[in-house]
Amino acid sequence: CKGAGPGGSPVKPELLRTQGLCLARADAPGLREVNLFVRQGDFVTLLGLHDSGKDALCELFRGGARPQSGRIHWLGQRVHDFTQDDWEARRTAYIGAEEKFIRSFDLAENLFLLRKTSLRKVFVNKAAIHTQTDTLLRKYDLPFSPGASVEDITPAQQNLVAIAKAADQGARLIVLHNLATGYSLFEVNELQLLLNRVKAQGVTFIAAENRPEIYSPLSDCMVAVRKD
Repeated sequence: CKGAGPGGSPVKPELLRTQGLCLARADAPGLREVNLFVRQGDFVTLLGLHDSGKDALCELFRGGARPQSGRIHWLGQRVHDFTQDDWEARRTAYIGAEEKFIRSFDLAENLFLLRKTSLRKVFVNKAAIHTQTDTLLRKYDLPFSPGASVEDITPAQQNLVAIAKAADQGARLIVLHNLATGYSLFEVNELQLLLNRVKAQGVTFIAAENRPEIYSPLSDCMVAVRKD
């Protein structure tokens, strides 16, 4: 990806590097000989057909694809463990198209009660989590009420909240996997506005989408992925 920012700004440090990486998935095409270099703060869009293997690369970051060979370096250090917990410990967030929230919880409860640190608590201060949720929503200019029912929030809006939640929790890398299928123009615009806001904080993105043009205005580079 781009080595320097506009006007010759300093080169951004490396976040992720793969060398000769071969990935396997049980239920879908894998990927061979992946050589990828991603700098901190980059937005990388993966291009390819549905069976090109780009999905396997995204699934890697939630433990859904297993490296068979090759190397992965994270912040300059080679890594050997690839479970979902391992990637979360590296502050990586995977956001896919599947449902993200529990329908019987309101928005605030979904955002804060499902955090691993919250699950260890015996007592829950509902007023406090509503206040924290309101702060988060205002920070990212999301027009939802903390007490909103999840059933009143569209899937596209749930994706916005999930991205804001990941950024608020300090994600270094957010992986977006087939989020925007069926999005209206308005929903695309809302997604782009939020991604620009989060990217400005220095968060890195890897995105794979059946409509890659959605991410073109945001992308520092676009990587073609194809099967052998």
